[in-house]
Amino acid sequence: GVNNYGHHNSFISCRFMNGKNSGGFGWAAKLEQSDENRFVGCTFQDNGHSNGYGYGQVYDTGSGLNRFIGCDFVNGGSGVPCVFSDSGPGRCVFSGCNFDSAMGNTSFLVLSGGGHVVQGNVFLNIGGGASSGGPYSGVTLSSTNNTVIGNQFYSSSGTYAAAITETG
Repeated sequence: GVNNYGHHNSFISCRFMNGKNSGGFGWAAKLEQSDENRFVGCTFQDNGHSNGYGYGQVYDTGSGLNRFIGCDFVNGGSGVPCVFSDSGPGRCVFSGCNFDSAMGNTSFLVLSGGGHVVQGNVFLNIGGGASSGGPYSGVTLSSTNNTVIGNQFYSSSGTYAAAITETG
């Protein structure tokens, strides 16, 4: 339509790598006012910076309703979650994904807005590389009405790790 943001995009078997080496935020994707997108079978590796707000390999802001199906999220910049969502609508779906070794003091998924579904994923090396603080978790939720079911959580450091942290 005229003057509308893009939405209904499909990213299939794409590789987003080494954004953390850029001078900017290093995002693999920033979803701003762009909802109902699908990422299927994509790889996100070594993206994002922790400098400034909106850090993450993927930054979802003012969007929501996005789906990540069968994707691999590996490493990232130091202290950078795989997905950071401050989207008021929320309602993103993460299904059948692998989350491997978020670097430093962070959680893999940091999700605001309600109604997210986190189902059938593997979270590996939770708390890996954490120098202090915590808990760092597979999933951090700061709202209500979320569904987290059938996931596997593996910690590398019992001191700093949790499956789910609720801040809301």
